[in-house]
Amino acid sequence: MGLSRKRALSNALKHQEYHFSIPFNFNGFFEEKELIEEIFKKMVEIAGEKEFSKFRVAVSWPKKPKLDEVTKDHLKYAIQRVLNIELSEKLGKTIDFYNPDAIFLIDFNNNELFMRLEPVYVVGRYCKFSRKIAQTEYFCNKCRGKGCWYCKDTGHFSEESVEELLEKIIVPHFGAKAMILHGAGREDLDVLMLGKGRPFIAQIISPQKRLVNLREIEEKINEELKEKISVNSLQYSNEKEVAPLKNNPHDKIYLAKVAYYGEIDLIKIPIGKELVVKQGTPQRVEKRRAILEREKKVTIIGADLIQCKNNCESERKFFNLTVQTSHGTYVKEFISSDNGRTKPSISSILGVQCFCEQLDVLEIID
Repeated sequence: MGLSRKRALSNALKHQEYHFSIPFNFNGFFEEKELIEEIFKKMVEIAGEKEFSKFRVAVSWPKKPKLDEVTKDHLKYAIQRVLNIELSEKLGKTIDFYNPDAIFLIDFNNNELFMRLEPVYVVGRYCKFSRKIAQTEYFCNKCRGKGCWYCKDTGHFSEESVEELLEKIIVPHFGAKAMILHGAGREDLDVLMLGKGRPFIAQIISPQKRLVNLREIEEKINEELKEKISVNSLQYSNEKEVAPLKNNPHDKIYLAKVAYYGEIDLIKIPIGKELVVKQGTPQRVEKRRAILEREKKVTIIGADLIQCKNNCESERKFFNLTVQTSHGTYVKEFISSDNGRTKPSISSILGVQCFCEQLDVLEIID
């Protein structure tokens, strides 16, 4: 199976409404008792060893012939209500119409019983130690994942992602089908994520197990993927926590290795002073970001020259720059000025064109 086909299958599973199905015999509502027995038997069969404590039963009533409201109300009471109660009593599960772990759908149009297992959510933090790993799948912007000459027919620009690496370990533990990673922002492909790590929530799709030992998962990830990523502080979460995690602004501390030519005087850099920085949409992202001017805050924590090993008067020189920035600051452009789109910048402060040679996120501040 090619990479693009794998991705298509994964995406289909993530957005599939129901994950399991089984046919049942249906010849009309004349024998309600026999029908209930038939469907209940199928519900027990499709539930199998899947873990869930709360459930609800939904029904897709026949479209032809169309049922009048009186008949439908009777059937809801005589079939749907009874099946909810029987499943609860005989399997020891709780009926929950608002926040179920599992949903059974009785489809009388196709004579099929469907089952959906609601996602499990796990919150934690990840660190990334490779400059070749993206946070999520990094699609080629020429072919949008289909494969072309630009991406060498792979459909993407990174061989691996944090999402894919975590998915390989987390999904089997839950007996699940797929996983979606929700991050509190993201770092560029070539940027390391260090310190306590970036907060994330893993949305685990169609989990046949709902309670597993998260400490074991954490240890396995950190042992098997220690050259690439690590995780910490794994614990169970819920869907309501996803939006706040993604939308909550965080200050960040970065360490940049800055390249320049010529001579500079680092005394010009205002250490400890908060700068109000105006940034136009960077050239490198203008095709996928709105063209706006954003006002950000940057505090320069430190700046230290990196000593040359040899005579490097005519060569590139470097210094380390540590900064604390407000949410959404384009740090690379704060260094280079992005052809004047960012004001002020390290280049404008020093009067020498500077470039971000290497960038690490040292900490995300809660």
